[in-house]
Amino acid sequence: RVEDDFTEIKHQYNTWMLERMPELRARIAASADPLLEALRLAMAANYIDFSAVKDVNTEKLMELLDATRPEEISPGEYAHFLEDLSCARSLVYCTDNCGEIVLDRLVLEAVQKRFPHVRRTVIVRGGPVANDATEQDALEVGLDCVARILPSGAAIGGTEISYLSEPARRALEEADLIVAKGQGNFETLSGCGWNIYYLFLCK
Repeated sequence: RVEDDFTEIKHQYNTWMLERMPELRARIAASADPLLEALRLAMAANYIDFSAVKDVNTEKLMELLDATRPEEISPGEYAHFLEDLSCARSLVYCTDNCGEIVLDRLVLEAVQKRFPHVRRTVIVRGGPVANDATEQDALEVGLDCVARILPSGAAIGGTEISYLSEPARRALEEADLIVAKGQGNFETLSGCGWNIYYLFLCK
């Protein structure tokens, strides 16, 4: 078994974000477009990446969450996203880091409320890798309340198609649209031909 040296910090950031979930949920609900606001916050929370950022801290994270702006997400791409969701049967959401998965939950809550007909599946890492989210982490923040959880099948920092478990690959292949969080998912899925919307923060 690979020793997970990030266990404590992953739990700390999951707990820290869960404590702020009520206020973030209220902010989303009060927004003119709750789904768009949830996506902005989830993108900002992609900052919680201990393999890419040397000094991750909660002060900087709150600064990023407070500074989200409308222009951060392309209006054209967002319109396509809404159109795809309106006629989709299934959405697969590929997660990235702990802590930020609390915001991913709020995105999926917004999707559930606006598009209740869409089946939701979350892909997590197949084993410990840096501070990336595993099934245990997803359960800790309640992602199972809004989606089915599937491990990817591999403990790597991305969603490498050749290493996917059969259930994870089938879910991705059959999805009407996919949201892929983080640079690792972008690097491993870019060009695969699936209908993917990439959401991450350049760090």
